[in-house]
Amino acid sequence: MVSEHRAALLVYRLTKSSFWVGVANFAQFIGVVILAPWVGTAADRMALVGPRAATIMMALPTAGAVLLAFEVKHCAARAHAPSSRANR
Repeated sequence: MVSEHRAALLVYRLTKSSFWVGVANFAQFIGVVILAPWVGTAADRMALVGPRAATIMMALPTAGAVLLAFEVKHCAARAHAPSSRANR
């Protein structure tokens, strides 16, 4: 999909690291891989939950994993950045 390619390009432009592109791609699918059996069973058992709700339930952990990956990268970058007090 075009959006997946754009996300990978954005991650590369922000981090300049192919490792973080791989982490972002992995994070896109790990929620589906881990939760698909349970979400599918829950969607089948609950008559009120349609395909849209099941998709949303699977997408939330994926979004959380992507946000976590960016937060880890941000914290790592801040830890290695020189302190502004050292420049005074």
